[in-house]
Amino acid sequence: MSFEPEKFFIGIMELFSILLPGALLNYFVMDEMGPVFLGSDKLQRLTGGERVAVFLVVSYLLGHLIFLLGSWLDEIYDWARRNTRNSQIILLARRGHLMSWPGRVVIWLLFGQERNLALDAARRIKEKRASKQIRSFFVASSSF
Repeated sequence: MSFEPEKFFIGIMELFSILLPGALLNYFVMDEMGPVFLGSDKLQRLTGGERVAVFLVVSYLLGHLIFLLGSWLDEIYDWARRNTRNSQIILLARRGHLMSWPGRVVIWLLFGQERNLALDAARRIKEKRASKQIRSFFVASSSF
């Protein structure tokens, strides 16, 4: 098998979410951690091309680690998104009390005074589209 450069493709996702964060972390820790993993004598013997190849491979691996750690933040973000100001108002109306003040402070720090306006507008558009589809289905089925 021969290597064909035109078939080598790095997508936007791989570049911005894996390779660049990994390269950034690799750049900052390579002087301290390079000798630990490779040994200082092996690291010094690397030529220009070998050094670039090692940098790219380590950047790719570190990027996957960063991506994995970052995906855990999605759960925190989802929790915070479910507890924005609109949700707190509904909670107050249903249960008669708000969430504890530390939770409200965290939500305020993350989202400020945001009230899910964009999310609510998208939900209304989606519901309007669904109701139009249901009406058109009933009109079409009644004609048979």
